[in-house]
Amino acid sequence: MNKPSRPVQRGVSLVEAMVALAVMAIGLLGVVGLQATLRSNADLSRQRSDAVRIAQGRIDKLRAFSSLPGAPGADPALEQTYDEIATAPGEKIPTEIANTEYTLYQDVQTLDAGRAKTVSVKVAWRDRRSETDNQWVDFGTLIAGVPPALAGALVLPADQTVLSTPNGRNPAIPVQAQDNGDGSSTFKPLGGEGVGWVFNDVTGVITSICTPGLPCVSTRAYLLAGFVSFATGHEPAAADAEVPAALGPADQTSVLSPFVTVQRTGSPLPAADSCVHKVFPGFVAYWCAVPLDTGTAVWSGRSTLHLSNLATLPVGDVPDTRRSADAVRVCRYTTALRPTRNVDHPLDYVDVGGALTNQNFLVISAGDGSNRYACPADDPDTQPMTLTLEHQPEPVPTSTTP
Repeated sequence: MNKPSRPVQRGVSLVEAMVALAVMAIGLLGVVGLQATLRSNADLSRQRSDAVRIAQGRIDKLRAFSSLPGAPGADPALEQTYDEIATAPGEKIPTEIANTEYTLYQDVQTLDAGRAKTVSVKVAWRDRRSETDNQWVDFGTLIAGVPPALAGALVLPADQTVLSTPNGRNPAIPVQAQDNGDGSSTFKPLGGEGVGWVFNDVTGVITSICTPGLPCVSTRAYLLAGFVSFATGHEPAAADAEVPAALGPADQTSVLSPFVTVQRTGSPLPAADSCVHKVFPGFVAYWCAVPLDTGTAVWSGRSTLHLSNLATLPVGDVPDTRRSADAVRVCRYTTALRPTRNVDHPLDYVDVGGALTNQNFLVISAGDGSNRYACPADDPDTQPMTLTLEHQPEPVPTSTTP
């Protein structure tokens, strides 16, 4: 008996091929979508990088101002000044990317009466999927109103550290000052019941002077202090400036009272300064409370030593046949041949805006009758602290003496 034959199945291979083709098509659509996404992200990344470059370039341009308002020699027509850093409307920025354009917005706020400005820079653009600006980057910074010439000082080590502020007070306040517990400290240069100066612990400004038996007098003054050494009886050398000898009896008797005064410049002249001194075995220490010029926070002028046997003519002038054998002259210590800062102890102080210490002097013999002794000096590059310049009598102006 013959078995019935099974029906022949047709079209199976075609169905399988179509299913495979459908799976492949779905995969290809995914690859195409991935490629589009990658291209869009790459495009957006490039646009964002370009926007960051534009924003940073604008901030760098604003920081590159050439002068402050009223600076001498500044030409506003040729230079960007600090005043020109101001809010600006939206600005179209040309770019090499053809499928978008950038708009830069600049907002500036002035702080602390113009001493600093906050700058906000926003760069906006549209990506390929939008018709309006839907992407942006924001940058903010602070630009201080300081002379551009001082920008290099940011890489220099600070003169003061936390270690130089004992008791958390301003470094201008002497360490011997007594803490009053109310944000102020009292320093009595002569100790005991002598005159007392009240300092603001934060600013270092002398706010009042208290004389025993009298009410305290309010003031605004800065401290000016230093030491006076003596090297008399011979022609001074650099070693005398480095390690002066102890005071002799004649040196002590030559010190007048007041020993140091400050003659200030300005119109009208401010109130008189208050200086005291104390004689120690090897030197004389002096302290001055120099009032600030009227309506300002600075003072200018020159400190002067009062000696009974001070020479009358400086080195380099005509011979002084009237000079006595014990005549002396005053040298000031300095770390630079031509001091340009008040802290360098110049001949004339200009716009002093803080306390000055270590403004030291060296008193030397004026000469032996036939020769005039000059202030001792060593190589200022290798031994700057042995460099002294004539202070009294006032030096003869030269090309190398300030």
